[in-house]
Amino acid sequence: ESLRKNQEKSVVNKMQQKYWKTKQTLIKVTGKKEDEHVVASDADLDAKLEVCNVCVITILS
Repeated sequence: ESLRKNQEKSVVNKMQQKYWKTKQTLIKVTGKKEDEHVVASDADLDAKLEVCNVCVITILS
């Protein structure tokens, strides 16, 4: 069970890492800086990823 939880966290971590890497690339390419609206939308995405994580854990349980 512990191994499964670690694997589930790993999947979510990979999703988050890919998101942040893509976001940083986009910011660099467009030359734009973050603003409070971007930060707020990041919080929304983080919340959605957490819900996704809970769903994955529930489904695999």
